[in-house]
Amino acid sequence: MAQATPREVPRITPPQISLPSGVSSEQKLSAEDLSALQRYSAQLNRRIEAAWRSPDLAGAQVSVKVTFQVMPDGRIFNVRLMPPSGQFAFDQSIRAAF
Repeated sequence: MAQATPREVPRITPPQISLPSGVSSEQKLSAEDLSALQRYSAQLNRRIEAAWRSPDLAGAQVSVKVTFQVMPDGRIFNVRLMPPSGQFAFDQSIRAAF
């Protein structure tokens, strides 16, 4: 009887939040603002994980860094893969999650 080969489960690394380019490094976030950003980051990660449908990549190991901007109302725009993975189906699945 053949044993099933374990399949690696795709994962999403939690987003790293960076301040807009107009905010200087001297400006500090209050504890309240930092807490709000951390909650938003966790919420965003859950939303992306729920929306992402990983394609069958036949064992290929791929990764991609995604950059995007967030409007004041929370809408995400300017989603970019930096650089694309080279796997079209994977890259499209990432874009679709946003």
